[in-house]
Amino acid sequence: MSPNVFNMDLWMQSGHAKHHKEDMFLLEIDKQEFGLKPMNCPGHCLMFKHRVRSYRELPLRFADFGVLHRNEAISSLHGLTHTRRFQQVNLSLVLYI
Repeated sequence: MSPNVFNMDLWMQSGHAKHHKEDMFLLEIDKQEFGLKPMNCPGHCLMFKHRVRSYRELPLRFADFGVLHRNEAISSLHGLTHTRRFQQVNLSLVLYI
């Protein structure tokens, strides 16, 4: 499981903040901005990046059973329920380095 809170610098670097910041739950800790995780992508990039890898490890698979939090407007959701917190099994497959 990846962390539930990441520094907003990561969301800026990944480009997710530009599109999803208004739907994120934001926190200020020690004068730094953090966001509750609304998706798994940036966390998976950090898991992949934590060490140098060899082509012999390919295909590389990650699974994350992380909890996601979204602060979306009621009108933006479809279906019968309005969800703020949910758990999503996210599988990532890396085929290249």
